[in-house]
Amino acid sequence: SERTIKELFQSLKTPEAVTIYTCMPIATPVSLPGKAATAVDLLETDDIFWRVFDFSFIDGKPYDQATFDAGQPVAVITRSVARALFGTAEGVSGREFLLNHAPYRVAGVVEDVSTLANTAYAQIWIPYTSTQVGATTWTDGHMGYMSCTILAKSRDDFDAIREESFRRLEEYNK
Repeated sequence: SERTIKELFQSLKTPEAVTIYTCMPIATPVSLPGKAATAVDLLETDDIFWRVFDFSFIDGKPYDQATFDAGQPVAVITRSVARALFGTAEGVSGREFLLNHAPYRVAGVVEDVSTLANTAYAQIWIPYTSTQVGATTWTDGHMGYMSCTILAKSRDDFDAIREESFRRLEEYNK
């Protein structure tokens, strides 16, 4: 769950960053008003995601912490999704579209991501605070649909991150 990741991993001092996102992309309808919808792969993330993973932005920019914290309905979309929706990938930042029948605004456009990049892959990324996905938990709020990736400052930090993680887990379990 978001809570577990925040308490266990985002509290670590050794890593450079820890990002939280939904555990897998979900096929979600996307369209323009009055047009037929098509399914795209959606991943819900935090704002830190854009610091942990490397994307090539061709228009706009990623959503920031203020946008994430506010739960604003914004999205980063791929070049191919931009072309399917708007006929172009340039100059589409700020334009609106429907994602799962709700209005979202394009924050940025990135080059398409290979499905082999299974942790970062999607066709559309949105702040998970713009939906209720983080509230879906079980086992007293410890489990949920979220995952995380830890970015080390250096390969030399891997052992220290593991040790710190095990200490946090022991504290968390108490």
